[in-house]
Amino acid sequence: MIIESKPKKSDAWKICLLFLLVSFNIFSLLEFFNLSDNQFIWLEQSGDILLTAFLVIYYRRRYPDIFDLLKLKIKKFVFGFATSLSIVILTDELLIYFVSGDFKKATINITPKWLTLVAVGGIIAPITEEVIFRGIVLNLLLSSYKTHTAILLNEVIFLILHFGPLDGFGVLGFFIQFFHGFFFGILLSAMAYLNKNLSYGYGFHISNNIFSLII
Repeated sequence: MIIESKPKKSDAWKICLLFLLVSFNIFSLLEFFNLSDNQFIWLEQSGDILLTAFLVIYYRRRYPDIFDLLKLKIKKFVFGFATSLSIVILTDELLIYFVSGDFKKATINITPKWLTLVAVGGIIAPITEEVIFRGIVLNLLLSSYKTHTAILLNEVIFLILHFGPLDGFGVLGFFIQFFHGFFFGILLSAMAYLNKNLSYGYGFHISNNIFSLII
């Protein structure tokens, strides 16, 4: 999975900084405009899509082998989707029941805002994150660090971008989010490394996000 041409050790960190700067600047800029929620979400996500496209084109030219990681393989995608769904049902539902004494209820509202959240948060965001973090950043880290160190560093970066409270759980919500995100990321990075492809991660990540929005 390691790309053949030796990149600079700082390349991965530059990408992460660029990702943060683009996301923050777009978010800050859009705050000045009187936009609807749907317009805001789509415009904000468009910045990440353009950044992802730029990085894929740039690194495909420098390191052609990296493009093979991004190709969609249906069987692996379906397996990843089904695996994530099973984990959500067996762990998230049981964990919520253990903490609150009640199961999470599905909330499906066929409205433009809800459909936008599912499309962006459930499909587009997982794909861009897999391409950037498990496709490009992880491989750049693997070219400079040992495998376990590269995976751990990648997950630290991923966690920083996703760390936050879980509604209704107070301080405990931070720990739930941390452990969920940590093991979630480690699993996806390990599967990307072992399979030399992101299809499993696409399915797993999309399934996780969609069902997190539904239940």
